[in-house]
Amino acid sequence: MTKYTGIELLKRNLEQVDAKFISFFEKEQPRWPSEQRDYLRNHYKNLDQLSPAAISWDKLKMERLPDDILQEARAAFAAFERGEEYQAPE
Repeated sequence: MTKYTGIELLKRNLEQVDAKFISFFEKEQPRWPSEQRDYLRNHYKNLDQLSPAAISWDKLKMERLPDDILQEARAAFAAFERGEEYQAPE
């Protein structure tokens, strides 16, 4: 099993949140013409522009999301801060 670290760990954790709330994102408008649906990644700052040491919840600038998705994303971010992979509860 691969151990993810840094930005890749955060991306992976947030992908878990995206997957949990897929029905929400499928209903939303895609941000880009090449996309078939909206994605969680469209609601926060580009992670590739941030260094793992400098990332904070505030710097992600999560926007335009319901509270339940924000709460789950915060939990995924907290797992990243602990160096853990996040598994969204079902």
